Amino acid sequence: TCSTLTKVRDFIERKYSMSKLHINPETKTFKLFTALRNGDTVSASQAAKRFGIKNVMLFSMIAWVLRFGLFAYGDPGSGLWMIVLSCIVYGMAFDLFNISGSLFIETNTSPAIRSSAQGMFMMITNGVGAFMGSMLSGYMIQNYYTGADGMKDWHSIWLVFAGYALVVTV
Repeated sequence: TCSTLTKVRDFIERKYSMSKLHINPETKTFKLFTALRNGDTVSASQAAKRFGIKNVMLFSMIAWVLRFGLFAYGDPGSGLWMIVLSCIVYGMAFDLFNISGSLFIETNTSPAIRSSAQGMFMMITNGVGAFMGSMLSGYMIQNYYTGADGMKDWHSIWLVFAGYALVVTV
């Protein structure tokens, strides 16, 4: 996540000046940007110890909802900040979910089956789950969110993804 955030920060610094991003040094946005620039991160394991694994997983699912919502309303023009923020939120959502899931398995399984349980968790979330989700979402997008001219209704697509993530969260 830190390398991804560093790349995002470097891209922003190269492509846009701070004045174009409308970042005031007194705001939380500037402080967050400075923290990212300095590489300050909080690890998922630290968050799990402080807030509990289930709360961290809940937070990561809420981050997915936020990410998809940011994509729904962001655009490369005036909504660029939403796209950039969605990249940061993605790091939190992905890392917190995977690390807290792995920590949950680590603390709730016997050593005899722990490695198999870790492998199954990764296979289900990043293997079978990712494959099935891609296939289903591709079908849905093509059949319900693509116009006769071939144009996709990305705003609605991202809102559906946000709604689905919210349902899974609840």
